Amino acid sequence: MQRGTLRARWVTCDEGFGNDPAFLARLDARDLWSLAEVPCATQVWPLADPATGQERPRPTSWVPPQTASRKGPVPRRTRVHPQSPAKMRVDASAAQLPAAAWQRYRILAGSKGPLVADFAAVRAVAVRDRLPAEEVWVVLRRKVEGPPEVTDLTYSLSNVPADVPLETLVWVSGLRWPIESCVAACKGERGRDHYEGRFWPGWHHHMTLVFLAHHVLVRLQARLDQREGGVRTVRSTPRSAAPNDDPAGASLSPADPGSGGAAPTRAGVAPERGRGAPPAAGAPPPAALRPPGGGRAAARSAPAQARGRLVASQAPATAP
Repeated sequence: MQRGTLRARWVTCDEGFGNDPAFLARLDARDLWSLAEVPCATQVWPLADPATGQERPRPTSWVPPQTASRKGPVPRRTRVHPQSPAKMRVDASAAQLPAAAWQRYRILAGSKGPLVADFAAVRAVAVRDRLPAEEVWVVLRRKVEGPPEVTDLTYSLSNVPADVPLETLVWVSGLRWPIESCVAACKGERGRDHYEGRFWPGWHHHMTLVFLAHHVLVRLQARLDQREGGVRTVRSTPRSAAPNDDPAGASLSPADPGSGGAAPTRAGVAPERGRGAPPAAGAPPPAALRPPGGGRAAARSAPAQARGRLVASQAPATAP
């Protein structure tokens, strides 16, 4: 990444990395946008009161002047100015937010259905070495429903500019799940853990080939749709709105569409992954596929019958 070989825009990480200020500072030095989970006890200086929305004064730092008696050492360490507002924990900020500050989003399609969560964002000043640092977004994610082992409320800090919309932060927050699913699938089905070498170049080559193989298989599965037994059909008619759908909602695109991943949508209006629209009433049935060979009879071998595929006979039938 230092040489510019590996180019990226976003870095997202869990609480283990987000609780490391030196790591986050290195990301800022690389001009990377980050979304890092942090503990609930993380302190920040909110730029607006979470409960009322009124603007708060910005924190400042200073070096205290020497006392008039000139006794003692000369102060040299930078400290927070006494007139700066008090710091606030991120969980305390989340508790004071009104209900109107939370917005519900359908993030992505999970293994047991769409993942839906409530999100809110608060602009604040980060704390680095007990001093005011750069401005960040405090992204709050509240679970709507799901397994009990999932945390009810998660807290993240993002160093993106203030004009980045909340939809982009929601989109990035959902990227970790498919990445973790890819790593788990490669370990259990693609042989990611079968490497027994001793050098980093060989390890990187093995990881690269495993992820490429997984990418090819995922593309083939999406193309053939083997779970349904045939080629995926294209939806020809739009999905009818559910009774609880929000008619004013719309699909939301991320700020960096080239990064991959589906954009989050407001809950109730997200397009679902369909298997093709149902046929219209009174529509004629689709024409059957003709076997290769211009309509000539095709023989079925025993293995082919088990697979349900047509295999052309080796020798064409001769005319009498």
